Amino acid sequence: NVYPNPSNGILTISSNSDINSIEIYNLLGELIYSDINFSHQPSKEIDLSGFGKGLYFAKIYYGEKKYTEKIIIQ
Repeated sequence: NVYPNPSNGILTISSNSDINSIEIYNLLGELIYSDINFSHQPSKEIDLSGFGKGLYFAKIYYGEKKYTEKIIIQ
């Protein structure tokens, strides 16, 4: 889960499984945020308020799986 979405830039990402890492990309496919030091936490708050308004994509890795979510910053 990624919430709130749309957001003002402060997001919480949570999973029923332990999250290994998170990557956030802009529409051009450029990596703008990465966190690999998750210590297998089930949730994480991320501040993207320094980036412009628009559409972004979060790739959330947990175990052997990957989940992709659209993020809208207003």
